[in-house]
Amino acid sequence: MPSPLYPGTKPKPKKQYQTPPSDPESTDSSSRSHSASLPPPKKKTKKKGKSKHQQENSEEDSEPVETPDASTKKRPRRGDRETSDVRAYKALDSRAKYATRVANNFQHLYMDARLLPRVIGTYIDYDLVLREGLAKEGELRDDDAEREAGAWVRPYWDAWIIFPRVQQTFTGLAEQSQYLRGHPSLVTRIATFMNAVAGKARSDDVGRVKKAILELAGLNHVPLLAQKTNRGFKHPATGRLLCPVILLDKFDEDPEEFCRNVCDLSEKRTRIEGENWPAFLYDMKKYDPDNLRSGLMRSRLLLNTYKLIYTGPTSVSEDGNKLKGKLPVASVYGLKKATIFGIIYVASLVRFALNSQSEWDDNDADFKGEEFFHSLMIAVVGDGDWEEELAEWYTRRVYGNTRVDEEPAEKQPTAYSLMLAQDAARKKRVAQACAAARAAQGDASDGGNGWSPAEESHSEPVQSGAEGALGNGIFED
Repeated sequence: MPSPLYPGTKPKPKKQYQTPPSDPESTDSSSRSHSASLPPPKKKTKKKGKSKHQQENSEEDSEPVETPDASTKKRPRRGDRETSDVRAYKALDSRAKYATRVANNFQHLYMDARLLPRVIGTYIDYDLVLREGLAKEGELRDDDAEREAGAWVRPYWDAWIIFPRVQQTFTGLAEQSQYLRGHPSLVTRIATFMNAVAGKARSDDVGRVKKAILELAGLNHVPLLAQKTNRGFKHPATGRLLCPVILLDKFDEDPEEFCRNVCDLSEKRTRIEGENWPAFLYDMKKYDPDNLRSGLMRSRLLLNTYKLIYTGPTSVSEDGNKLKGKLPVASVYGLKKATIFGIIYVASLVRFALNSQSEWDDNDADFKGEEFFHSLMIAVVGDGDWEEELAEWYTRRVYGNTRVDEEPAEKQPTAYSLMLAQDAARKKRVAQACAAARAAQGDASDGGNGWSPAEESHSEPVQSGAEGALGNGIFED
């Protein structure tokens, strides 16, 4: 077709796009040719609006609000629950940031793993616990011979005591036990995640205790102890707290010599071992060498440190003022009861905060942390009544209104209780007076065989007198 501008010549397609838009004829020709040969260009206005909408949605997804609903995706249907748990387990990564944990739906598992040391304790090998627990699940009995023997058989106790508590704490573990038995590599992945995240939580708790231990122990007046490497048996003040309770008399004879002997590396040194429980565990007012359970785990230092970890520094602050900082563990997880595992966990933190090590270590010279933890746990778990009593003792003081230095006592009389007692006594006297008046009236009416005006006139004053006495308050206090 000849060009309207250049008769007899054919238009060049490329030139059509270079024609000035001011020429309406060229514009129409370009539009027609463009629509016939190439797809129409995207409109910038629509593209811009669409990308803006997408950008807003992507910004909302990239910066989630840290609330219970935002930390996990929409809960799957009941039938999809198993698949959802397994997918979350496969995505576990202890180094992942918050946004990644939310996007991969395992933020709730991260929080569960942080709770593990607070409700189970430290010195836990989660790989061993999961393997032994899954292998022996359903095979253990209350009358098992190993349990009755009371010895610490590591695989047995990990499966019997630790594993059920891990199942209760870590979401989906109980429901997925059958699947996990057939996937040992996934079990290893979960255990690695638990060990790493639980270690982070313990590190946070250690930092809080190290910072506050001198004040909690009443040693903030000793400037030398501000340097942690000067603590432990390098100083008599902390050395006495770490001294085995059964050796306190020997310590008090010569504290300096005792501490030097402990720090000595010779074969004749005094060995401080994990099973020889330190004095800071005891309420020394109740300590009885003939009954080593008396006062055990009830020291003011241990109780206040427990409160520091679980209910926050405000709960141990002398002025009672609310201090700024992160929410305490009990508020985050809704804890309302103390457990023996949490108490022993705090004891491990206190023991480390008092020694001279600058970094966390399971062992401290002759002291083995695992022995310390296991010996205390066996002593408590081996006596169910004492375990329940000790947990209740902490629950009242940590989550209740009982003061640290206050022992349960008989209830003292109050103005309210005295008033109720007085009212009851007054009503009783009035009732007795009424009964006596009615009895007197009955005796007067039954005194003769017949009726006489004198009897009637005699009986009326008795009745009216009794009623008048009650009405005028003669029988009232």
